[in-house]
Amino acid sequence: MRFSNRFLGFCLYIAVTCEGVNAREAIVERAEILVEKADTSVQADRKERLSRSVSNRNEKRESDAANAKFNDLTEIKDLAKLTLADAIRIATKYNRDYAGERDTNSLTALNYIQARHIFDPHLSSTLGVLGSNTPAARALSGTGTFGVDLATEFSTHLNLALSTSGTATLRPGIDANSSSALFTLTQPLLKGFGRTIAREPLTQAERNMTYQLRRFELYREDFTIEVVRQFYNLVREVQVVENNKQRFEQTDFLYRRAQSLFKIGRQSELDVLSAEQERLQAENDFRDAKESHKDSLLTFKTFLGIPDSVALDIKTDELPKLVPVKLNAELAIRIASENRLDLASLDDQIVDAERGVKIAQNNLLPELNLQLTGGMDAHARQFVNQALKDRSGTAGLTLSLPLDKVNEKVNARQAEISLDRIRRSTSLFRDNIAAEVRRQLRNLLRIEQSMEIQKKILVTSEKRLAYAETLFRKGVKTSRDVTDAQQALLKARNDDIQFIVDHAIADLQLRRSLGVLDLQADGIPKERVLADLTTGAAEADVLPKEK
Repeated sequence: MRFSNRFLGFCLYIAVTCEGVNAREAIVERAEILVEKADTSVQADRKERLSRSVSNRNEKRESDAANAKFNDLTEIKDLAKLTLADAIRIATKYNRDYAGERDTNSLTALNYIQARHIFDPHLSSTLGVLGSNTPAARALSGTGTFGVDLATEFSTHLNLALSTSGTATLRPGIDANSSSALFTLTQPLLKGFGRTIAREPLTQAERNMTYQLRRFELYREDFTIEVVRQFYNLVREVQVVENNKQRFEQTDFLYRRAQSLFKIGRQSELDVLSAEQERLQAENDFRDAKESHKDSLLTFKTFLGIPDSVALDIKTDELPKLVPVKLNAELAIRIASENRLDLASLDDQIVDAERGVKIAQNNLLPELNLQLTGGMDAHARQFVNQALKDRSGTAGLTLSLPLDKVNEKVNARQAEISLDRIRRSTSLFRDNIAAEVRRQLRNLLRIEQSMEIQKKILVTSEKRLAYAETLFRKGVKTSRDVTDAQQALLKARNDDIQFIVDHAIADLQLRRSLGVLDLQADGIPKERVLADLTTGAAEADVLPKEK
């Protein structure tokens, strides 16, 4: 076999070409593709878990194409009447913390690419030129090497090295050229042997990406609940402002009425002062309620990621309706154990720990490696006259028996302890999930019972106010009795609104704890999931309607 005089140029071409293989743009594109593929897998696993828990589910799954219209927020025309659904879309797109979580997904995918690159061919090349001038000779020499390293998922390591060198002397005029090709195969037979051992970095990187996307899904759920909580609290505050306004107008009327009655001798000066005090207190409460709402609205804008210069207000008629939750505690715990993503991650981490124990035990074995080498060499005065005909080869086994295995034994014991700890943590987490579900079910029941009582309190407060006003007009009661009744009615109305908001948030939190808070691509929760799990419960109306 003869080399052409273009061998050195070919090596240079390979070296330059390989520099562009890992261009930044290509890596970023691969990371995004990996995130999409892995997220699709996580979502498919999520839907499969839901389908096992919901036997008769009539909900039609929305495709990503159907949700694509929500990606462009130009459809939100009126920020002065912001709906809950629009608020979730805006927060999902512009919230800074949410963007940071998406960046974490990309970083995890980049780590996976690095781990996967372990099993890609690693190319290397060098070129060198050296000139020398001595009294004995004046020479010019050049070297070129090209190598390929490949580690397989079966713990085999392959190496191919091509090299050439040439020396031209101007005095005394003697040229020398040599080239070689060397192939090496190394195969561990004891320590480090096996696909599980060799593939561990890649396996763990795949696991980490799955864990991160599950964490991101849980973050999305918590994020959506936070948007809903802040939005409904703003709606509640608007109602509170209106209630305080009505009370101020009523106390102002009573104060002016008390002044008129005082002038004709039907009210005492103490009654007038009392009415004035109630009026001033109502005015102060009204002003505080307005300022508190403004502060909350500003905080909400910052949370959404909207600049303060953008005018924004919310739609105030979106308070949720009460839909009682009728769900058996034992069934709820079973649903949570089947659908919780964080519990699924803990189960997978047990598998990781078991694999870690096997790897640590493998490291206790002696090193026994099989090595095969084969090569060809060529030497000639003229570069073009070289022929790789001097063949050589070796085969052998190397055995290493280290006498100090303290670190390996410690690592093995640590791996076993880690496995026991993750098993205990998983068991404890299951118990905590059961307690959390029971607690949230009791909390929902408590809120529903309190709401029933609150309705009666509200009716009683309205009757009390009407009766106090009637007696006041007849001169039997003072304005103080009327203002006390007004204050009681105001508190009853505000408490009623607060219970409605609390029930909506508790409902979402229960869904999250059960692992059935299914979100669309734009972050809006899908409806009817919890209702499908209940017996006879009507469709929930605590979530924004899908458009």
